[in-house]
Amino acid sequence: MSPHPSLGDLPGPADEVVRCLPGLAVFRAVARARTLSEAAAALYKSTASVSRAMSELEAVFGTALVERTRRGTVLTPAGRLVLARADRIDEELSAAATNLARYRPEPGSEVLDALTRRLYDGRHLQLVVRLVNLRTVSAAAAALAMTQSGASMALSRLESALGLRLFRRTAAGMVPFDRTNVLVAHAKRALAELRHLTSDLASTDGGTRGTVVIGTVPPGRTHVMPMAVVDAVGRHPELCVTTVEGHVEQLLAGLRDGDIDVVVGVPPTPSTTVDLAVEPLFEDDLVVLARARHRLADRDRIPMEEVVDEAWILPRAVSPSRRLFDDAFVARGLRPPRATVESADLAVLRQMLATSDTLAFASARQLRFELDSGLVTRLPVDLPALARQVHLVLRRGALLSPATAALVACLRVRGTQAR
Repeated sequence: MSPHPSLGDLPGPADEVVRCLPGLAVFRAVARARTLSEAAAALYKSTASVSRAMSELEAVFGTALVERTRRGTVLTPAGRLVLARADRIDEELSAAATNLARYRPEPGSEVLDALTRRLYDGRHLQLVVRLVNLRTVSAAAAALAMTQSGASMALSRLESALGLRLFRRTAAGMVPFDRTNVLVAHAKRALAELRHLTSDLASTDGGTRGTVVIGTVPPGRTHVMPMAVVDAVGRHPELCVTTVEGHVEQLLAGLRDGDIDVVVGVPPTPSTTVDLAVEPLFEDDLVVLARARHRLADRDRIPMEEVVDEAWILPRAVSPSRRLFDDAFVARGLRPPRATVESADLAVLRQMLATSDTLAFASARQLRFELDSGLVTRLPVDLPALARQVHLVLRRGALLSPATAALVACLRVRGTQAR
């Protein structure tokens, strides 16, 4: 399990896979034609160039994608897997081209086809994504191991080919247009499909390899998620799991963009996830916690009125668990306690509970070690029983890689055990 990166620094497809993106357009034509010569005619290319593109693509993936027979070309099992991803990539790039075409004065399918073909350049897509995230050419170039002049020329060539400016050059950096942000959303999903190809192809020989990116909020990353990762990696040693921490809104945005493969968390409201596949994973009890020698620790019952003015560590004001907490006090006709600190960070909770009389409204599961060891105690405040449902969230319609499917299966098992 790798360290927690930011959303702008997540793993992507290998460089050689990114560079083969134009070859996937050729492969799609070959897959739909009976012969290489028919595919070449459809692409307005020579048969030799199509054959060369196919050989280069097969070299990158390390396996044959088509078989040449007397009756024409036939997809291998690996070829069928690659075609499924290639079709999804084409859907994303075609959708991006459709959006860009709205800003072009010339209508027609020829313009749309030309825009789509121009977007079949993985390095250019990566450059635009990095520029949106980093806002300077120098930073984007460094992230992609390019020279600054090379990145500037690449961007100029792309904008010229598209017939559209993608960024406003300002003193504060490169500011993307709205159309650029839409392009980047499609580009990220296309690059995510490329990233999953490694895992797809490993499955043809019975293996499960590849990188899975899982986004977690504090209630999701205690016990259930780590143990599911242990299970998945134990069964599939070549699996690599990257975890991303953040607010659930950020994580869901990353899931939609393809940066993240699965989120374990508490979505704010059902209306925020209508485009996502959400399933209950486990229920997380929320309790009042304090250090073991807190002056209230020896009480059998503590009325809610007595803790209103205590110093509190509370979840963020917009979080579902904070709403549960505040609503419980309002239902009793009380003013909700003021947050001294708003945090769900486990390190913050541990340190503040250990060294102060601050109370915390938090997950009992999250601080299970501290509770079992006697460092922290649960206070018997007469709050009603409060719990939040932690969910497993996937992008609706996503084609899970074998690596992602393996981790999701382990999450479901561990979630069932935690209920």
